[in-house]
Amino acid sequence: MHLKIKTFKVTIFTTLPEIYPGILGSSILGTSLKKGLWQLKIINLKKNNNKKKLQIDDKTFGGGAGLIMKADIINQFLKKEFKEEKPEKIICLTPKGKKISQKYIKNLSKMNYISILCNRFEEIDQRIKENWKFEEISIGDFILAGGDVAAMALIESTIRLIPGVMKNNQSLKEESFNEKLLEYNHYTNPTNWMGFRIPKILKSGHHYNINIWRLKESKKNTKINRIDLWKIHLKNLIKTEK
Repeated sequence: MHLKIKTFKVTIFTTLPEIYPGILGSSILGTSLKKGLWQLKIINLKKNNNKKKLQIDDKTFGGGAGLIMKADIINQFLKKEFKEEKPEKIICLTPKGKKISQKYIKNLSKMNYISILCNRFEEIDQRIKENWKFEEISIGDFILAGGDVAAMALIESTIRLIPGVMKNNQSLKEESFNEKLLEYNHYTNPTNWMGFRIPKILKSGHHYNINIWRLKESKKNTKINRIDLWKIHLKNLIKTEK
């Protein structure tokens, strides 16, 4: 008896349908897409079924710079797409959203169907978010011209966690953020490159000592580059020792 592997579905609402699948159609992401491990559907917010160009943006009430994506136009597309099946999570990418973590990505990868609304103007009318209970999230404390690049990053990080996508599951276990630590440094041939030599321990064949070295490197990288994660790591150690 063969176990049925689930197909992870993603629907993206965007004003830039021409840029997809982009990176999502390359390498292991593209291969797993062709194999049917996940599905990608792109909804063009600029045109309806009659191919009529829609006015999806308008000026903001109260004054101010930038245009706002209209709730009534977006609602038409959402109602049609979700008529028979509504996603487990509907996401809107915005700088004012909650900043996500690897834990959030892991939870997404366990779902069957998610949808993402990509902004391309100043913002999206808040009423459409409230009506459809969008989850507002951010991929970091910086500003992009729109949500499509962020959406691709979110999808890539999620898809690679789906069973069958990554050939080497061990690499997933050793990645950054899994233990609130950044990953250790990696090296390959040549062993001597422009006078830079790989650490001798990595050629010793002593896996126990190599793992100890890697843990030390992870701690060092975290302490130097992400003091916020380092503090969390220390707190977790204290809890474990109690």
